Amino acid sequence: MKDINEFFSNNKYIVLPSHKKPKVFLAIDNALIANNSFKLYNPFSKKAKFLKNFVFQILPLIRPFLNRKKRGGFIEFLENEFKKPFVSSVYIATDNNKVVLQLQNNEILGYVKVPLNEEGEKNIINEIKALEILKEKKVLNYKFLHLKYKQKNCLFIENIEGGSKFLTIDLDFEFLKKLKRSRKYILIEHPRIKGLLENSEEWIRKLIFQIINSSKNEYELVYEHGDFAPWNIKFKDNRFYIFDFEYFEEDGIEYFDFIKYYYQYLKLLENKQIDEIYKFLKKRFNIPKEIFDLFVIKESLQEKGEVELKYLKGINGK
Repeated sequence: MKDINEFFSNNKYIVLPSHKKPKVFLAIDNALIANNSFKLYNPFSKKAKFLKNFVFQILPLIRPFLNRKKRGGFIEFLENEFKKPFVSSVYIATDNNKVVLQLQNNEILGYVKVPLNEEGEKNIINEIKALEILKEKKVLNYKFLHLKYKQKNCLFIENIEGGSKFLTIDLDFEFLKKLKRSRKYILIEHPRIKGLLENSEEWIRKLIFQIINSSKNEYELVYEHGDFAPWNIKFKDNRFYIFDFEYFEEDGIEYFDFIKYYYQYLKLLENKQIDEIYKFLKKRFNIPKEIFDLFVIKESLQEKGEVELKYLKGINGK
């Protein structure tokens, strides 16, 4: 499954941002195919956007010099499963634990997530669980299909039209309201906090207890997306579509997804420090400090980020 050639169709490909650091392999045989495949790559940085647009403009000049790939085993499997030929483009996840394939046949039909290791499969299985729960709750507004290839769990999601961009949202954002489960807990009894305690090392557990022991506030039990970033949301015709539920938590806590939305944008695209992010959230939305600090603990466990650990050691007095 780690052989990238498994995922190519019988097409010509351009690699971005470079062959040394490939992020996407985009099929570019003709204008229609290229126009579809370039929708798979949606960088947020200005530099990456410029490179994408520049390469797209010069495709007619470089297309004749590119070699055609052979159809891979996974594409043959998909074509047998769906009874139609596909043109595939390949996106490699940042942590290299999965690939995402875009499938097209004159139009974009959908996307398939394929694990490359145990961690990738664990995340995909968790996303399938999330989608099944949300489908039952009538929260989901698109179709998906659980596939198996060589005993590996894969996920097909139909194409979701629309664009990803940062929009200002508030605490009454419709999707987040739909995830509430009509139960509240004080922090020391909240199932989500119990999960954080189980996965933390000793000094972080002490910090969690320091936060929750002094709190009397109640927080909603919710279905938690887990990676509610602007680039995991598509908007079209006043409707929104949420995807990438790999970090889904069935017993989640309110605020974590909302904080994540602004945290990712302000940290990664505005280069804001964690203290600055909290000040913004406090002033604009009156986010409690205790829930923000617990969110940073969650981020440190999920992303293993040095910035988060430094912040936590600071509030812990280390």
